[in-house]
Amino acid sequence: MPGVLFQRYESSFFAGIIAGCAAIFCHDILIGVLVAVLSIAVAAIFSRSRKKIFYTFLAGVCAGSISAFIQTQLNYSRVENGEFSVENIEVKLTDPRLCDVPDIRNPRLIRAEVEKPFQAAVFCRFPAGTRDHFRYGERLTGKAYLVPVDSITGGFDNYLRSRKVQYIVHFREAHSCGVEPTLYGQLLFLRDGLIARCVSYFQDRSLKNIAAALFFGISGGVEDSDRKSFVDSGTVHLFSVSGMHVAVVAALMLLISRCFGYRTGYLLLIAACGFYTLATGANTPALRAFFMISVWAVLRINYLWMRPLDIMSLCGALFLLINPFLFADTGAQYSFVITAALLLTADRFSTGVRRERRLEELSFGAARNEEKKLRIDGDPVAALLSVPLTAFFAGAGITLLRGGRFFFGQIVANILLLFLTLPLFVLLIFCCIFPPLGVLAENCLFLLRSWCAFCAELIPPLPAGELQIWVTAAYYILLFIMLSRKKLYSSVLLALPALALLFCPLLTPKRDMVMVITSDSKTPPCVLFCDGQSGTAEIVNIPTFSCAKHLSRELRKRGIGAVDALHTGSNKVGDIDSLNYLDPDLAPEKIFISGCGKSGVNSRIVNYLQTKCQRSDAVNAAMHPGKCQVFPSKTGLEIEYFFSGSKLKIYLKIDKGEKFWRISCRSDSGAEVEVVRNFGVPETVWSYEF
Repeated sequence: MPGVLFQRYESSFFAGIIAGCAAIFCHDILIGVLVAVLSIAVAAIFSRSRKKIFYTFLAGVCAGSISAFIQTQLNYSRVENGEFSVENIEVKLTDPRLCDVPDIRNPRLIRAEVEKPFQAAVFCRFPAGTRDHFRYGERLTGKAYLVPVDSITGGFDNYLRSRKVQYIVHFREAHSCGVEPTLYGQLLFLRDGLIARCVSYFQDRSLKNIAAALFFGISGGVEDSDRKSFVDSGTVHLFSVSGMHVAVVAALMLLISRCFGYRTGYLLLIAACGFYTLATGANTPALRAFFMISVWAVLRINYLWMRPLDIMSLCGALFLLINPFLFADTGAQYSFVITAALLLTADRFSTGVRRERRLEELSFGAARNEEKKLRIDGDPVAALLSVPLTAFFAGAGITLLRGGRFFFGQIVANILLLFLTLPLFVLLIFCCIFPPLGVLAENCLFLLRSWCAFCAELIPPLPAGELQIWVTAAYYILLFIMLSRKKLYSSVLLALPALALLFCPLLTPKRDMVMVITSDSKTPPCVLFCDGQSGTAEIVNIPTFSCAKHLSRELRKRGIGAVDALHTGSNKVGDIDSLNYLDPDLAPEKIFISGCGKSGVNSRIVNYLQTKCQRSDAVNAAMHPGKCQVFPSKTGLEIEYFFSGSKLKIYLKIDKGEKFWRISCRSDSGAEVEVVRNFGVPETVWSYEF
């Protein structure tokens, strides 16, 4: 049937905008053009009988590329390069995740608006022990240094860019100048009152923070051990208010609205979902669900019908035109891709029986005076259990592209969550009305946490490696064509090459690698050793903020699932704090301190090991000679390293020049592997594979 993918103008326009953004945002312009051309070819094949749809797709390509180019120039063309200090900076905190409830912690990074000495959207990081004292709308002044957000490069930068953040502000000291009340601030104050009532009968502080994160998206107080369990089980999406959360609120309101009139009930549904979306921060997945529910409710009020996939396409097109950086935001990608896959899967389990009195096509693919009844084909339980499987394969491509790991445990974990989440949400809502029910809700949350921890231990994440962009695009094209086919044999024929593309990183041979990353002309570079056979890595020198971004991206790309050790010769407080820039699941298992004696094992390192690594002590490298020997000096360092199971030993010598670092690298044979001179700063990367 022609037009399988692009049956309506909305879907084709949305697909065109995606292709246009890809042409602008891909790291390699040739890859971006390839993605766009491939998408146009698919549109042409599947819309041969509908020229208008193909032209709509081309219009979307033009609109997406123009919007992405203009907003890139407007928002980030004047951002300063490199870190710089500010002696007196004034910011206003605008993060809706700030919460004024006892025992509920604020996030580590807090969104704010800089007002002096310039204007910009930023995220703020505060000294330890101070972030829980701040509230929404509070004005702060103090000393800080600023780190500019890079161009679209992947991972955390995409998250910042999609929120129009230009800098990360690291406060050395901060002083409050008072709180500015706003209407939105009053709304959040009402939300905080609901949270306080909901958790007032909770005894476990960690479960209080899980409840706040699960229902209101305030995830700053979730303990690192709990967060790791949710990440490894593939259920960390519960802590980001998504379409699932808004859909649960909508389902409850549909039941309550039966007590009111037809139109009044749907208007109350829109109002309730809007309040919940705003109170939880109005992130992209929640806004997407609110948009779709609101459009559906308005159509119902006016006796109109429209395909859910077309409503989602309208929403995605609108969002990307307003904020093209959502194209590279992982949360937005998960939200739209998984929702589209679930909608197509639902079509496979149901058939529409339409009795048309007078069918009138409208401009956006809606139909007037159309009645539709759905009949479930097959076993309803099988249809329900297909949800976690579909969600896994729909999100697996993005997970490999961004994280380089398979989370097979989420298939098992989400099976119980399908039956537990809705009753738990209802229970938490009733806790706001009748707080003593919190005793029962706390036990349900304990069950949820234990189940996710069990799934994480039973089926741990499998390091796989990073998918290429063009492979990811091809995988999703095959996946969505497969889901849109009704016949089983054609779906199987498309599923086989799709799975081959998805699992191709597992077949790629892993090679040993050495990488050097600079931060600035004063800080010694960070060195990364990757063992391709075991899929582990070791780090020399504590990474700074910019180094940690490159390290995390490179480890994900190569499918590295663990960092065995960190070797360092520094015991400075600022250097130890830099350990927090590493992803929590990449925290080193051991820390070896060279040349520091017992004084090097200070409270900062012990605290880091306890909170991040679940270990209680650091060790002196002199007492535990291993495969990595570090000889630091004031102007550089020397490293001897050998890989497990390999005869190759690497010698690195890094010397400081006037404006660069000079790196000499040789193997155990004595031959020069490579000598790099004028190794520039900052954020220059040198790597060698063997």
